[in-house]
Amino acid sequence: MASLPTTRPGDVIRQLASELPGNLRISPQRLAAAYRERSRQVLPVKQAAPMIQASSREPCPFCHVPGFKGCAHFLPFEPPAVPRFSEGASPPEPQRPSVLRGVRGEKKVHPLYGIIVAYCEREDITTFAFGRRLSPPDPDLAYRLSHGSQPTVETVRKALQYIDANGGPA
Repeated sequence: MASLPTTRPGDVIRQLASELPGNLRISPQRLAAAYRERSRQVLPVKQAAPMIQASSREPCPFCHVPGFKGCAHFLPFEPPAVPRFSEGASPPEPQRPSVLRGVRGEKKVHPLYGIIVAYCEREDITTFAFGRRLSPPDPDLAYRLSHGSQPTVETVRKALQYIDANGGPA
């Protein structure tokens, strides 16, 4: 079979038709017409299943389907469950105590915090850097002290020992 001179459909069809044996001659016009009239298979577009619940019973802003039925965008609306406390049920548990070891309502800042801040201002370092220089490092020490945490005796000893060894308190 000879190489095709061009890639235009009509020329390709004519070239192929001329190379067929005499008893198998096909009219290029009939072949093109049959190609144009063929049935095209149209695949349906799959929409993703809805993952989000409708926020109300109002119609969907996209397709205007009421929220209680659901649509292609949202799952059907279900009102949030309201817990019912029967007489035998216990009241809800109180909140977990703070991670910081301090008094809840009133902040009582430990005196060590003032010493650390004065030392850090004199040495021109941050309180975070001060905590990292301790052994073992405790970068959040000043933060916890400022929020009412009460340090252990060992922590106070460690901080004061570092300050004394590096120029004393301010």
